[in-house]
Amino acid sequence: MKLLPIILTLIFTFNYVYAQQDTTNFSYYFKNNTADYQKVNVVPKRFYGIYELKPNKRNEIRIAAGDYFIIDSSGIYISKNNLISITKEEVRENGKYNVKNGYLFGVKANDSIPVVLQKDKYYFLIPVKSYLYSTSSHVMYKINSSSFIIFSKEDNGYYSVIKIDFNGHSLKLSELELNYKQINSIKHEFTKDGIYDTYLLTPKKSHWELILNTFIQYDEYIRK
Repeated sequence: MKLLPIILTLIFTFNYVYAQQDTTNFSYYFKNNTADYQKVNVVPKRFYGIYELKPNKRNEIRIAAGDYFIIDSSGIYISKNNLISITKEEVRENGKYNVKNGYLFGVKANDSIPVVLQKDKYYFLIPVKSYLYSTSSHVMYKINSSSFIIFSKEDNGYYSVIKIDFNGHSLKLSELELNYKQINSIKHEFTKDGIYDTYLLTPKKSHWELILNTFIQYDEYIRK
């Protein structure tokens, strides 16, 4: 399996670290998962399919691991491989695990997983699905024929929002980026979330034009 060595080469050779500095010291959420647009349960079937992450200098590892955006009847999700490790000591001491001819037994029932040994750890990939939208956990609104926003409930009980824009055979994912001035122009409540000042937004219909204009793209995918 060539995939895993490529990922490890990227990680250990370039030691790439991406960090976003937070100098604003405030956060914001939507108090409710409602918007003044048409609520929908699915995106049109013409958008169904598998989309590959568009390459750039920051996502080499994600592409090597396998990072796909998928839309089907179950919802909208990111399908990717997580890089996991287990120590040689744990393999020796735990009878559940066994490594033979480059394969790890005991992680998946009735199956083995290719591994790569680096120093005292075995590294392997586990496929996972991260749903951006499912009918049981999210709420989605149609902005126009090719744009949608999705509300996700966070651990604090309030909501974050992402935006999906389709354009031909590609799609863009965007997150909301509001500043103090913009937040103060939207109906809100003030609270504390840990040590951060937190604004709980309850936008009126007139506020949504401002909100939609402050989404910042963070990923782009190309249809396979």
